Amino acid sequence: MYEGDADEIIDTYDYLKLKELEEKSRYIVAIKTAIGHEKDVANNLGGRAKRKKAEIYSLLSPHRLRGYLLVEFGLNYQQIEDMLNDPQHHDQVLEELEDPSLIANDDSVVGRVIRDRLSSLLKGLKHARSVVSGITYMSEIEHFLSPPPAVSGIEVGDIIEIINGPFKGEKARVSKKDEGKEEITVELFEAMVSIPVTIKGESVRVIEKETK
Repeated sequence: MYEGDADEIIDTYDYLKLKELEEKSRYIVAIKTAIGHEKDVANNLGGRAKRKKAEIYSLLSPHRLRGYLLVEFGLNYQQIEDMLNDPQHHDQVLEELEDPSLIANDDSVVGRVIRDRLSSLLKGLKHARSVVSGITYMSEIEHFLSPPPAVSGIEVGDIIEIINGPFKGEKARVSKKDEGKEEITVELFEAMVSIPVTIKGESVRVIEKETK
């Protein structure tokens, strides 16, 4: 049994608890940017975060998400300790750190600290606009982390143009789609005999949608 000073035991417990909270306190936050300059802001913010040793762990600039940049941002040990040492907000802060969904509230103390810290990093950064309130969950952005199937957006009945391969330049109508193989089967308009041709979705572009 440990026979050290009681205060030392409490301090050790607090330290371990704070380190546990620090590990959990990583949040995905959206930043508004000028449209078309999302990657510029990501590069500049990454460089600034490295110089200032800020707790930015990753930056995501999906090409389909215009005008926004996603930042994985964390709170460090000292910031968490400072918030918890405020007797007025201690219980609220601890509750928010244990349940991140509460950070979306307008009166969130943790949310305010996150916005203030990121806003400070963005200050004077060209094409950066503002920090969006609240946090974003992985389930909301995971579709940005993997490219959509090559046949996404192509439907049976669409008219396409083949953009590479032996039939390059030919126009055809889609008769079948296989998302698993990322292939479509088409019927060429100019063929003497209507023979189905199977090609990769990345080899075509849609020029006319099927009218329903």
